[in-house]
Amino acid sequence: MENNTFSWKTIGILGGMGPETTAEFYRRLVRIFQKNYGAKYDSDFPPILIYNMPLPDIVEDSGNRMSVIEFIKNGINKLENAGCSFIAVPCNTVFYFIDLISSNIPLINIVEETFAEVKRRKIGKIGLLSTKNTSKTLLYEKVFESIEIIKPSTEEQKKVNEIILRILSGDKLDEDKKFIRKLCEKLTKRSAEAVILGCTELSLLISQADCNIQILDTLDILAESTVKKSENGCDGVIGNTSGCGPVIPRSNRGRGPDLKRSEKYG
Repeated sequence: MENNTFSWKTIGILGGMGPETTAEFYRRLVRIFQKNYGAKYDSDFPPILIYNMPLPDIVEDSGNRMSVIEFIKNGINKLENAGCSFIAVPCNTVFYFIDLISSNIPLINIVEETFAEVKRRKIGKIGLLSTKNTSKTLLYEKVFESIEIIKPSTEEQKKVNEIILRILSGDKLDEDKKFIRKLCEKLTKRSAEAVILGCTELSLLISQADCNIQILDTLDILAESTVKKSENGCDGVIGNTSGCGPVIPRSNRGRGPDLKRSEKYG
């Protein structure tokens, strides 16, 4: 493959946890391609397949665990069979279950990617806002090695879960945003150098712009990692076109085809 060509791997998104967050994740991916790669026309973007999985509840843990695992296996298989090169999952809590599953296709682990970002920023003590299940299963503690994780109190965690459920139902209340902002401040008073939004639903409610302290948005971290992993399609194997996106000359990136937009769409 010549140096003046550029290709994308086919991105699979295992979504539906929740559906609105999946849509926001896709939007952030598109924005990164536009901003960082000059993507303008349809042909400038990689193939992206989304499976919106109707997963049993994992926020309140009311679903049967074996049923949850079977749903996840089915979703992974759908994306693998559709030709995806790898899978991104815009949810933190679900990785407790994904870690129990063997897969033939690479999955980007949102917790591990967040850990890498925390290390990059040289943070020693980090606050964590997540679902009760993410906290209870020690999902972050299992990955974060010597980094100290500071969590909300039991009552505060209960309130965070209630807020996440409201976001899932489409309610993003100002009072909830204020609570999360104040909770971030509380965690910093307990020595947290930054706070992780360890539930991607929280990314729909609050952002760095709302806080004076350092916020690590796991949805943003996953989006950046997904785009980087999609670079140089075909997994670098010449002649292997499985899971490959279009091969685009570097000089044409951001230009798209010569066909006028009006001609293309009639």
